Amino acid sequence: MNCKLPGWALLIGLLGACAAPNSHIEPTGTQRLDAALAGCCARGKNYPDWLVKTAETQADWIVPISRGTKLRSAYLEEKPEAWAEVLKGARTLDLVLIANKSRLSGAAGEGFFGHSAVYLGGKAEMKTLGLWQDPLIRPHRALFEAGNVSIEAIDGGVRLSRPKQLFEADAAALFHAKKLSFARKKQVVRWLLSQLGRPFDNRFDLEDPEALYCTELIHTALPEMALPVTQTFGRAVVWPDEVAAHSLIGKTGFTFRRFVHADTNGWQVGSRNQMAAQVLAAWNAM
Repeated sequence: MNCKLPGWALLIGLLGACAAPNSHIEPTGTQRLDAALAGCCARGKNYPDWLVKTAETQADWIVPISRGTKLRSAYLEEKPEAWAEVLKGARTLDLVLIANKSRLSGAAGEGFFGHSAVYLGGKAEMKTLGLWQDPLIRPHRALFEAGNVSIEAIDGGVRLSRPKQLFEADAAALFHAKKLSFARKKQVVRWLLSQLGRPFDNRFDLEDPEALYCTELIHTALPEMALPVTQTFGRAVVWPDEVAAHSLIGKTGFTFRRFVHADTNGWQVGSRNQMAAQVLAAWNAM
């Protein structure tokens, strides 16, 4: 569960993997952090074209294997009280960012946040939007009633996820979506539900209409949120860390709400600046 490094270049990440970020970084002044965030977080390493091309041709087997290889338990696993803290006050179409080094894909890739999802809510939210009787909802009512409150592009295709699935993580953040009209919110939710089952994009190609990766799902559903698009290894990519950095400094339609992080000693709620410091440290940007 990770889209932090373009999947087709994951072999490159394995050859030059970054160390996991320090979870006890002390925050610095907001002004300094914001200046650093403005230039973060998608520079990537420079690799010869032949290596990039080789990695791309192997993406369909490298990426699933790397995501399927679990190195340890994630620190927020089996911590329902932490999941509830992240989602406290969550609203339909809010953004959830996930950081996880417990799988090979996360440990090998650059950066801090490696995955993203959209919070939809449950039966009550769907009824409020007038969607509970919608043909797109009916086949999935049992999932909503069982607590599948988020939608994400992940292995096996776009799916509705329970917090237990979503928060296999070491850290997570919630961002509120800017106010949208009732009609627009309903339209976006319907489009997201229409994507259920769509295959995962192992090549992380923003222009591939047949498959979706995590941030691509959000970028496509909500273009008005102005997620940052970066040219990386010759193609357009939306990096979760850049989404976090730009959102923290007011350059997207998402506003920081909450950050929860954990280590072997337990979990805690962190501040906006603590989250910024961890993202920057993961890119050696401070």
